[in-house]
Amino acid sequence: MDKKVKALLEEKAFRWYLIINLLVFGILIAEFIFFEYGPLKIVRYLILVEALFIIAWIDQKEHIIHNKHLLILVGIRIAILICEWVMYPMYGLSILTSSLTGLAIGFLIFGLCYLVARGGMGAGDVKLVAVLGFYLGSTALMPVLILSVFASAIYSIFKLIRKKTNLKAEIPFAPFVLIGTVVGIMLGV
Repeated sequence: MDKKVKALLEEKAFRWYLIINLLVFGILIAEFIFFEYGPLKIVRYLILVEALFIIAWIDQKEHIIHNKHLLILVGIRIAILICEWVMYPMYGLSILTSSLTGLAIGFLIFGLCYLVARGGMGAGDVKLVAVLGFYLGSTALMPVLILSVFASAIYSIFKLIRKKTNLKAEIPFAPFVLIGTVVGIMLGV
């Protein structure tokens, strides 16, 4: 076994993270089956959530979102879009338009925040939200972003009350994108 993988598996926090990941994965599959989601939507959501678990772990540890992970997600989404267009030719253009609009909205909103915040938000967060919009589409993106920002605000307020941080401290945003996405999907956005 690789030394990095072995060291990671020895971390108690990572083992708990893995258990939570498996629980969320199981709950989402049960929900998708219960509500009879289409197979490509199930695959799209599960790939997104699993990738967000990886990205969130890395962002929480290293405070960086790697471009290679985002590019892999974009490539997978393009392949799924092609499959969606083939399976649902009447809705192909609508699905593509929604995905591209979601990408643009995510990039523009968080790109503007990046410019205004001047260091308060990383470029990785902007790209992550754009990819999130590409996966979720324009209608589901906004509720998920609201949930993500709300989760990060609650976390920050809790940390401030406990005097574990200050107003200038940086927090990784990807874990909150994960939380917002999972909650949003579970709520059916």
